[in-house]
Amino acid sequence: MQINIACCDDERTQIDRLKEYFNTLSVQIDTDIRVDYYLSGELLLQKVRNDKEYFDIYVLDVEMPEINGIKLGEEIRNIAGRDILLIYLTNYPEYMHDSFQVQAFQYMTKSVDYEPFKAEIVRAIKYLKNDDKSVIFSNTDSEEVVYRIKNILYIEKVKGFNTMQVVHSKGDEMVRGNINTYEGRLLPEGFVRVSRAALVNMGHIHRINDSGLVLDNDMKVKVSIRKLPQIKSSFAKFVTSGMV
Repeated sequence: MQINIACCDDERTQIDRLKEYFNTLSVQIDTDIRVDYYLSGELLLQKVRNDKEYFDIYVLDVEMPEINGIKLGEEIRNIAGRDILLIYLTNYPEYMHDSFQVQAFQYMTKSVDYEPFKAEIVRAIKYLKNDDKSVIFSNTDSEEVVYRIKNILYIEKVKGFNTMQVVHSKGDEMVRGNINTYEGRLLPEGFVRVSRAALVNMGHIHRINDSGLVLDNDMKVKVSIRKLPQIKSSFAKFVTSGMV
């Protein structure tokens, strides 16, 4: 898995510092990283808008003349989605509060030494790798299809057939197999068995009531009444565990 990183700072000396840090980091960790550097927030935003090139991690200076890092992060997240990680660098700690508004992954001062910088970048990379877990299915044409686990809303067995419906963030697809085959793989990843025929990703549960589940896209999923107490208990543990 290659990790793509964009660094943006209007100060050449800071860009040179980041280059030195990332060049050192690239030979110290067992991860393929590619880093692009920008001296202008507008140039980076143009790259994201026009080329549809979305990096995994954005290291942004907060104080820039054309567009500040907070606004830049907002614009990038609106285009690229919530999967990206934003890391802010600033000389002024009071900007830390503003960075929370764009769900910043981390905040560091520009004077940060290499070792703490390395620790935060490695933490971000580990987060991305864990967040990128996938599961492989065979579709009805016997082709292998791969879905990121976090993007699966639920899986439901089709009655009378050896097929399942995988409902995900962009639609749904019919695949071969049965629920029991995937239960062991998905339960540790935050799924819960809600009936004999369905597994639901608890990360997408918005509400639980006596008639079933309401997901974060307003889709409703029926549950086994017998399993409802267990579902509520599993969901409570899931929320308090910090997985959500």
